[in-house]
Amino acid sequence: MALPPASNPPTARTRVDATTDASGVFAITGLKAGEYVIESGDDSAFGLAIRTSLSGDEPVKDLRDISLERYVQLIGRVNREGLKDSVAISVLIYGLDREAKCAPDGSFRIHMAPGRFSLKVVASSKEVGSLDIPQVTCLPGTENRLSELTMPIGFRADSTTVRNFLREAGLDTLNWNRTVGVENNRIRSLNLKDFGLSTLPASIGDLIFIRALFLDGNPLKALPPEMAGLGELHTLSLDRVRLDSLPGVVSRLTSLKYLRLGKTGLNVFPPALADMRTLEGLYLDGNGLTALPAAIGNLTGLYDLNLAQNKLQSLPPQIGQLVRLQNLSIHDNALDSLPQEIGNLANLRYLSLGDNRLAALPETIARLQPTGGLSLWNNRLCQVPVSIKTWIDQYDFENYGGRSGNIWAGLQLGCP
Repeated sequence: MALPPASNPPTARTRVDATTDASGVFAITGLKAGEYVIESGDDSAFGLAIRTSLSGDEPVKDLRDISLERYVQLIGRVNREGLKDSVAISVLIYGLDREAKCAPDGSFRIHMAPGRFSLKVVASSKEVGSLDIPQVTCLPGTENRLSELTMPIGFRADSTTVRNFLREAGLDTLNWNRTVGVENNRIRSLNLKDFGLSTLPASIGDLIFIRALFLDGNPLKALPPEMAGLGELHTLSLDRVRLDSLPGVVSRLTSLKYLRLGKTGLNVFPPALADMRTLEGLYLDGNGLTALPAAIGNLTGLYDLNLAQNKLQSLPPQIGQLVRLQNLSIHDNALDSLPQEIGNLANLRYLSLGDNRLAALPETIARLQPTGGLSLWNNRLCQVPVSIKTWIDQYDFENYGGRSGNIWAGLQLGCP
């Protein structure tokens, strides 16, 4: 059997079948000049596949004494994540006129002669790209396993879904590159900051591939309940969106890790926030919060907490339960004291307490080592605990006025 080249997908194929005589001799005639693959088998466990070429200068090609080798098994699996069940996947072998259908789980097994081949993985849907696998060497008499294959799927389907959503939101003329963020051939982020949106269409629930959504500065009156379907969303930014309370759909985003609610006008800590235990970053800066509930201690997964520019007069002792915290910003509030439990935040690397009303610091604060920055500017501190004074001295506090490397430990020690 003669076929076109094995290295590139054929544009036109010539297939000729021939059988050997008792002594193994075969002849194929009437072929045009070009490159061919000869595939042969004995209908059992042996076969061969070799490349050859014909030219006008050499009208007869003698492939004398070629030997069959034991067949091989080429085994692999295509990752079907993100693919609809109706999409069929096939594996093509260039030059062998061979196609193998993948099983529903994406696995395939190809029984073939040994050799070196190029493969192409294709899908029945135009929304899925193809995958080229060049120069796979299949050794005789062995099982040859390919690593799990990932198709370049999704972008075209994602693009259609996003464009439909933008069109329904009245934003179909937006600069695409400004709005859409792409990662590994999937649309993963949508930047809709300051576009004057008062409502969001229900089709936002179709953006199930989105991982980050920025809605800052829009005059939104509500968030549609369909947003609960955004199962991959880990970042939601609502900075400068006026809110009377936390929209109920936000607490139903089960994968959310980072939530920005800065300058939203919240005067009360939303109770539902305390149940969002997947959060790693919570940003409530620039609001009118006067108190934190004891339930803040439930958010034990937090690494970053920003409560700056509020009206907090105290912190609950449960703040000490946030033992993973690395960054804590509480500057520009009305704090006149700190709970002893703040000393439990052993992983804290940055602590900002400037512009408060602190007249004293708890001794336990000396247990902290905020090597990323410590700010105590503009408080009412006339003295500091001996323990923290000793710690500050390690960073040449006396000689450098509170600055040493990344440490910013400004104290106003002059009392009225």
